[in-house]
Amino acid sequence: MLAVFKSSFGRDQRSVPADRLHTQVETFLDELRANGETVPSRNGRALCVQWMGDQWLYRTVAALDNAVTRRGTVTARSSSCALLTAR
Repeated sequence: MLAVFKSSFGRDQRSVPADRLHTQVETFLDELRANGETVPSRNGRALCVQWMGDQWLYRTVAALDNAVTRRGTVTARSSSCALLTAR
């Protein structure tokens, strides 16, 4: 999970559209499976929903786009997921 967040978010990439994050998570899972790793059977969206429930991600409404935000909020109109800061 942390490797996914590190790959998806960064200092210059504080927000990611939710659909893009779902796709990225699925791509990472496919790559791990191809290398013989055991990974969850859920798809990218389901894992993001689980991570929101675990409070690693949170959903915000963004003004201009569907975005996932790390360490902050975005003002927007469409749904998004965001990475929470560890407490």
